[in-house]
Amino acid sequence: MVSQLVSIDLATGEATVIGPVGFNYVEGLAFDAVSGTLFGVSEGSDVLLTIDTLSGAGTAVGNLGFFHPQGLAFDPVGNRLFCEDLLAGQLYAVDPTTSAGSAIGFVAGGTPYGLAFDTNTSTLYSNTGNRELETLDPNTAAVTVIGAFGVNTLHSLAYDAATDTLWGVDTYTRNLAALDGDTGAASVIGPVGFQVVEGLAFDSHSRVLYGVDDLTRQLIRVDTATGAGTAVGPLALPFNSRVHGLAFDPTTDTLFGADDYSGELIQVDAATGQGSFVGPIGFQQIDGLTYDPASDLLFGTSTASRRIVSIDKDTGAGTEIGDSGFGGLQGLALRSAKGTLHGIDRDLLVRVDRTNGRGTAIGELGFVGVQCLAYDQATHTMYAARSVGDLITIDEFTGEDTFRGAIGFTFVNAMAFDRNTGTLYATAGPLHQLITIDTTTGQGTAVGATGPGFGIVDGLAFDPGRATLYGTSIGTGMLITIDTSTGIGQAVGPIGFAQVESLAYDPSIDVLFGWSFGTEELITIDPETGAGSAVGPSLYGIFGLAPRLH
Repeated sequence: MVSQLVSIDLATGEATVIGPVGFNYVEGLAFDAVSGTLFGVSEGSDVLLTIDTLSGAGTAVGNLGFFHPQGLAFDPVGNRLFCEDLLAGQLYAVDPTTSAGSAIGFVAGGTPYGLAFDTNTSTLYSNTGNRELETLDPNTAAVTVIGAFGVNTLHSLAYDAATDTLWGVDTYTRNLAALDGDTGAASVIGPVGFQVVEGLAFDSHSRVLYGVDDLTRQLIRVDTATGAGTAVGPLALPFNSRVHGLAFDPTTDTLFGADDYSGELIQVDAATGQGSFVGPIGFQQIDGLTYDPASDLLFGTSTASRRIVSIDKDTGAGTEIGDSGFGGLQGLALRSAKGTLHGIDRDLLVRVDRTNGRGTAIGELGFVGVQCLAYDQATHTMYAARSVGDLITIDEFTGEDTFRGAIGFTFVNAMAFDRNTGTLYATAGPLHQLITIDTTTGQGTAVGATGPGFGIVDGLAFDPGRATLYGTSIGTGMLITIDTSTGIGQAVGPIGFAQVESLAYDPSIDVLFGWSFGTEELITIDPETGAGSAVGPSLYGIFGLAPRLH
């Protein structure tokens, strides 16, 4: 997607489009106040840019020399830019004149997303996939954690008045969930089968739940009994359109959407999925939409400005109601049985006042993503780690989970069970460590760091025959072995597939199985060479694998 430069009013939060940069996925900005130069980095082309602040037009300085640039900060004292490699998890210093990048060190603390430099204290800040604020040593990339942000779960919301049920889709697990409007507690229904469901709306006449898959840009129907999604048809809007809000008007049987990119209201044909523009809303990033039959108005939430707006369904024109007070408010639904407007912010259900736009937290949704799995054959126990750092066991027949205890480490990436010694191993942030976990209490104990160069280890499996612990390095794309006494990793060989997120070993055929996030395929991996072979595409995202052997 071609990025646009915007200016933001610091008093109101309002964003104003300046113009297209001309490069895809500009994922970091930094300003040199001395020269008046705005720099940017394009993840789409891996180049450093200068950007005209009057027109938005970008000009390439040159190639950075590394991939997936994310975040940018300028140090005026050292006359250098800082940037991070998204997948490798490495901090770079970048020459603003030549664009040449020089590696500083690996960032121990999850996937890096943003950078900022405090010129008063010469402090470099970063936020990571652990959803924490950190400082980075600009000379070594050493991490100091300041505090946690929280987690995101739902980006969409819809309401069924007949059953007083709020519906949402978990963006991490891609499951349909039913929400209690009074407490915020969520119950998982089942997998939708589509990757990025960003809008939901319930048709009360035909009792159909509609959604929009942002990845394929098509309208889908979702079975509320099973969660399964079925494609209706493509929205057929311009290539850069993104429909992140959806609402149904039962008085006219009309399905409306909000285009996140253009800021326009659209109508969607529920039979074909075809979208057509109604008119500009006047607010950017309408990520939640719902219809109020009492006022015959649509309500939307603008994540760009934190504003709740009312929208004329005939013209698309939006009118500000007020600041919600929640920066990440996404998904809106009018709970007509109670006359209340609801939204989602991270892992919270929020009640929104329709008169002034203010939000009030109701409660936590009650579920978070499971990061990884491991299985103990002797006791037939399946272990899992939640993204918040809890050890749980999962009933393999019902899916019900039981809390064992807090692991004490953030962002547990992968787990494996050693049946020879009865030890549960895991890899965890922020130091990319191997840890052992007490299966009774959940308490984790550090063994040691896997070592520089490997970054995040997102897959882990134990071969009892070789007494070897294997891992998959996201940063290098390598299969590695890990010393269980020191935690140190050693490369076996390149897998040949991007971002292998999970790993399991099958002793009956002496093969490792993994799932590639990059290609969304199940693969086999040769434990001697590391070479991967495709088995086939998976319907779902698989972030944990565990062998159950008889």
